[in-house]
Amino acid sequence: MLEFYVLTEKFMALLMEGVARALIEAVARISKERGATRFYWLTQEHNATGRALYDKVAKFNGFIRYDYPLG
Repeated sequence: MLEFYVLTEKFMALLMEGVARALIEAVARISKERGATRFYWLTQEHNATGRALYDKVAKFNGFIRYDYPLG
């Protein structure tokens, strides 16, 4: 028997949030095991989906990154 499953956009968003949260928590656990006191990551300012998750699991410190091209 062949079965098909349709994943809604909402379901996929929840699934991806779960995967992203698990990844963040795994990095946090490994970092702590190795003696780190914190870790951080960058995201684009307009990444509303990602930032909604990041606001739940970490503290936004107000910094926005700027790059000065040298070449």
